[in-house]
Amino acid sequence: MNLPLRPDILAAAAGGVVLALGGVAAFVWRARAARRVLGDTLAKVASDVLRDVTVPDGAGGGFHIDFLLRSAEGIVIVDLRQVAGAVFAGEHLVEWTVMGKAGRSTFPNPLGPLYDRIAAVNALIGASAPVIGRIVFNDGADFRTALPAHTLRLSDLPASLPPAGEAGDAHAQAWASLVASCVPSPPALRRR
Repeated sequence: MNLPLRPDILAAAAGGVVLALGGVAAFVWRARAARRVLGDTLAKVASDVLRDVTVPDGAGGGFHIDFLLRSAEGIVIVDLRQVAGAVFAGEHLVEWTVMGKAGRSTFPNPLGPLYDRIAAVNALIGASAPVIGRIVFNDGADFRTALPAHTLRLSDLPASLPPAGEAGDAHAQAWASLVASCVPSPPALRRR
């Protein structure tokens, strides 16, 4: 059965399609802008960057690492957390909480796994470079408690490390050893 095409229904359908495409375009634009900000921030503090890699744990497995940076300070492990809303976190809390427009969510305290990643990288490179770990939240995170140890906002990362240009050849041997030991992480382990 053929129904007649009504101009008012066609106009409403076209408007809906335009709104949906606009929403998708806005989402893609925001995601790309966030990646640019992240890339620009990391370039300020790192002479080299590895993203989404697995570092061997010494027991036949491995640890996923969001970002590894070669900086003037040493090797920096960045565990990136992208959240929007009020964050309630503490060094000794089992779970950290985010309360935002999407509701309340929790995630396990990331400090213990960060210490495991630091130990795994130290085991790979020995004493050839210091290893620093940071839990880095995007600037959409509004901390309602004091920032726990090793935790900061993305916009505060450049102030916490020397500029990338100061790295020079420092830690080049450690970095080469680390690059040779890492493999790309499977997509299932990536949060972005």
